[in-house]
Amino acid sequence: MALNVIRANALRMLLRRGFSTTQAVREYGPALTDDPNVNVEFYESMITPLPPQPRLWCTTPELKALKVKEKADWKNLSEEEMKQLYDSYFSMTVADMERGSDLWKHAVGGVMMALGLALCIHLYIHLYINPPYLHTVTDQEWVRASVKKMLQQHQGHVTGYSSKWDYENNRWK
Repeated sequence: MALNVIRANALRMLLRRGFSTTQAVREYGPALTDDPNVNVEFYESMITPLPPQPRLWCTTPELKALKVKEKADWKNLSEEEMKQLYDSYFSMTVADMERGSDLWKHAVGGVMMALGLALCIHLYIHLYINPPYLHTVTDQEWVRASVKKMLQQHQGHVTGYSSKWDYENNRWK
């Protein structure tokens, strides 16, 4: 029993490692890099502006120099250095966090595909499986004769054809 569990776990790990990508991708944000300093489980959103874990596990010497420059006047920092500092603290900008995802397109596409498949099945059943309409429904001569017979027999004198026929003038009311 234990051997089967170990075997299943080993197979699952091999499959996961074999089909995994080399780049970690987040669901609602930009792709993370293969940098070992980046915390893959880091997540920030508008609901949790202060994440529980740091974005970077350890800082590089370049980032340490930037943090020293950060304590001085910010006018001395270039735009690229400011972006690097921002990226060391946060993974996304506020605009990226507020931007919606495109997952709704997958749902709409799936619904449309299901509707198309249902329509194809309905047409197939209607054309090839169901029997054709009876001549008593499609033949206009037959329908006129049936209505005439119902009027002669006074069928449906409350709500049917006879209720809408004027017997004195021989025309529809």
